[in-house]
Amino acid sequence: MSRVFSIPTVLRMVPHDLLRRFFERLGHTDLPIPWAQLKKRDPRPVLAAVQGLEAAQVDAIEAALHTVFDLACDTGLAAIRESAEFDDGPAPLADVPDDATLYHHAMAAWVANPDVIGRAMRIHQVERLTWWRKRRDLPPGALDGSRGALDRFARELSALLLLSEGRGRNCTVEHMTRKGTEYVFAHPDDFAQNVTAHTRDGELVPRTFRHTFPIIFAFHPGEGTLETFAKLPSKTKPKVEALFAQQFLGVEHLPRWPRRPTYHLDQLKPRAFDLDTDPADRVRAEVRHMRLRYPNSQRQLSFTGDPGFPRDTHSLLDDALNQDRVPLTDLELTMVTLEFVFLDGSDPPAVSLDVACPSSCSLRNLPPNRAELVQKYLRRWGIDADGDVAAAG
Repeated sequence: MSRVFSIPTVLRMVPHDLLRRFFERLGHTDLPIPWAQLKKRDPRPVLAAVQGLEAAQVDAIEAALHTVFDLACDTGLAAIRESAEFDDGPAPLADVPDDATLYHHAMAAWVANPDVIGRAMRIHQVERLTWWRKRRDLPPGALDGSRGALDRFARELSALLLLSEGRGRNCTVEHMTRKGTEYVFAHPDDFAQNVTAHTRDGELVPRTFRHTFPIIFAFHPGEGTLETFAKLPSKTKPKVEALFAQQFLGVEHLPRWPRRPTYHLDQLKPRAFDLDTDPADRVRAEVRHMRLRYPNSQRQLSFTGDPGFPRDTHSLLDDALNQDRVPLTDLELTMVTLEFVFLDGSDPPAVSLDVACPSSCSLRNLPPNRAELVQKYLRRWGIDADGDVAAAG
């Protein structure tokens, strides 16, 4: 179920003493809020006091509350705990009661250590992104994450985007090492947008502004693999990847992409293919969705089985496809959704993974405690072409 941000919701869910410290950290020590008489889960006096502030102050409060809201979930709390491991200061959740709500945890961390929160937001962002494009033709080795290298990359990326798309005049680049993977976050300017907004006097006027948009790289130095999340035209993505390799790894000429597919799916077409798992892992897998393409055309078929019946996607395919006219062997399987059900009693009990040919996958969107095991089976079943390399070695 999707969550919708609401200021009253956050105010209701955070204990009053913690909420008071939140406003103090933002510099509002004299808000006319009757803290001693404030009723539990009644945000109206707080809302009334906040609305009396200047517009810029209200915006800052709203933005901070939105951050707390974003992290007030299981994956957000996991990101906070992971982020805290990078910090030498006091643990931001050390004094939080065991029975505290997720909102209590998120706000306590925000009040205790803004640096932890900033890093947690980047971790949380990585966990929520889907459809990373993967290539494995970069040389293994250390990434130059120095400030100088990041600034050079920001300038070069800005120049590339300005020339190819006319956006990205300003760009900020950040670096984070996480669980053996080097992440580089680029924030270039997007195209200008026109909106209508109210002035301080309440007059409705046109405004022009620029958001930034994310380009994120995940490089594994031991394997020489690079995964990229970027909403860019297909002709621009290889240029951005080549620039990454040049600036951070010293690779002058990156091979043309793709040298060969990163993911193979056609072996999943026959019903007889066995998604075998080890009993000790206590996990079972099913194909829940298939997308197939006719040869030499863009015509496609999609099949989604009933999750209540094993192998139902294959059953639906057999029932609906006229293989006398178009044999299954002639169709290319371009995308699948795999469901992994875990029987070990821990959360989450099930995850879904989308894999598309030749190189897109939502693996990095999975919880870390599930992604490693899922990766194991992608390689075992021959879906991840990296498994071919491992076998050959």
